[in-house]
Amino acid sequence: MIPLQEQERLRKHFQEQLTGGVKIEHFTQRPMSIVLPGREECRLCAQARQVLEELRALSPKLSLRVHELDDSRKLAGELGVERAPTTVLRGQLNRPLRFEGFFGGVLFPVMIEMITAASRGATEVDARGRRQLQRIRDPISIRLFVTPSSPYAAMMMHIAFSLALESARLKVLVTEVEEFPRLAESFQVRAVPLTIVNERARILGAVSTDEWVDELLRAPERGGSGLLRGLPVVASGPTTPLTPAAEPRATASGLVLPGR
Repeated sequence: MIPLQEQERLRKHFQEQLTGGVKIEHFTQRPMSIVLPGREECRLCAQARQVLEELRALSPKLSLRVHELDDSRKLAGELGVERAPTTVLRGQLNRPLRFEGFFGGVLFPVMIEMITAASRGATEVDARGRRQLQRIRDPISIRLFVTPSSPYAAMMMHIAFSLALESARLKVLVTEVEEFPRLAESFQVRAVPLTIVNERARILGAVSTDEWVDELLRAPERGGSGLLRGLPVVASGPTTPLTPAAEPRATASGLVLPGR
């Protein structure tokens, strides 16, 4: 799915930038021959697996294990995986970066950046951000909803995964929500990026790293309504509607390649 010319460019990038190994655990799902109640068809499982296999072939520092979700429930539970396709990256710091869905469109360059950051064990979070993250004492769950055509979502995905690499107390899950309509409905997702913090508060839209961290520091103080639709919006920024009118510039495979 990745054009050969871009594979060569990525091969060179990995050769120059990867310093440590990155383990990729990928959970997929067999095609269904019959419709099962409560189970959504995994429309992009094959594409997600193919792209990961192509990436794995570009560097000896990348390892890939593919798991059938229904046959690997124990490991899936340990890694916080609930649906397919889901990809989990772990690098030098062994801090999992979890992504549900297919990282196509503008999300693909972010995955390349996060593979690089996981390998190096370093991010671009500044000194203030690191100091603020050190003030977090309790685990915080972060669920970020994105789509492959939202530039705001790509930016927030980069921030979320960067902060997860910086702090072991942040449990981050990024979901390409258009692939999971039932999940979108249950969380009342109408625009992206949308961040759910500890299932107690929402951050709607793109905000700065500093503003995001400030809201995370307030997370333990908030009570929850217990109803997702009743969660307060504690910060907001620009958003993209869940079904955007414009399509991103992409390759025939649906990927927006880094640097293009």
